[in-house]
Amino acid sequence: MPNWCMNILTVYGPKDSVDAMSRQMKRASEFADAGLLSTFVIPAYDEGKTNWYSAHLEMWGTKWDVPYAEVNGDLEPLVVDEDSSLCLRFDTAWSPPTNWLMYLTELYPELFPSHDKQYQQTP
Repeated sequence: MPNWCMNILTVYGPKDSVDAMSRQMKRASEFADAGLLSTFVIPAYDEGKTNWYSAHLEMWGTKWDVPYAEVNGDLEPLVVDEDSSLCLRFDTAWSPPTNWLMYLTELYPELFPSHDKQYQQTP
């Protein structure tokens, strides 16, 4: 089983929507313990019913959040005419954040995410 999954997420869409997503990430990244995945989707921890691992898998599709310090890419969108894009590279534990991507498209239905992934085995 691979230990890490490298993710490249490019989000395309109307400039105002991409800007809104970018602003949300920039605000969250100012906090030391902020993570990319929890900026948009916070797992529900039902006391006594759900452990953190199950909650993360259910909401994100992966084990841990991604600290902003480990996100490679500029939080500034690239603007092309009326549309713009945002490209981020980050690693997740064991699997891509597929559930998180589904929630992200619900939060920003006007945006079009393109997600590439590559599984990595640690020697």
